[in-house]
Amino acid sequence: AEQKIIDNFAYVEDSKPLIKIHLYLGLTYIAKGIETKAYEEFTKMLTIDSNVTITKRDFAPSLIKKYLKIFRG
Repeated sequence: AEQKIIDNFAYVEDSKPLIKIHLYLGLTYIAKGIETKAYEEFTKMLTIDSNVTITKRDFAPSLIKKYLKIFRG
């Protein structure tokens, strides 16, 4: 999915789907225990929009904790 977006980026008018792709890829990598890949995806997401946040309303507290751990080191 990510490669399709990259290939067609010139035609993407709204970056929200791309942000979600990177977010969900990152969360998937967290679930698989691949934190370096998760960090890469979250970094891409935040490059597009540095104001993206995840909340307990949308995600499990355990995912949020791991998400924050990746950025705090």
